[in-house]
Amino acid sequence: KLSPHMIGLDASFVGTVEKDVKMLTEEHNAIFRVANQKELDKQTKKSKMRGKNKISAKLRKKQKNVIDAQMIKLKEKQTAEREARELKKKQTEGISEGTATKKGALQRFLTRKS
Repeated sequence: KLSPHMIGLDASFVGTVEKDVKMLTEEHNAIFRVANQKELDKQTKKSKMRGKNKISAKLRKKQKNVIDAQMIKLKEKQTAEREARELKKKQTEGISEGTATKKGALQRFLTRKS
């Protein structure tokens, strides 16, 4: 059982009217926002560098600099394909210029002479 001297009442609370729940939550939220403003500022300014220190990325970067026979073949193949595309593009431009004077929507239906 509590003795009377252990009970303490707040004088500002006794005899007051209960506030509206919405108003009370808005006041609490405003107080919390002001109190936590410094923490929120720190979080927005902080820039995270994720994945920069992974071992797989380091190994991939090292492997990228290594030139072996397979890499040389791949580069040669790429250059050959690029040259073939450019040659084909030049040939198709030459054919289209020789067959018709105007380029239009019906150009694709013309028969090409080769």
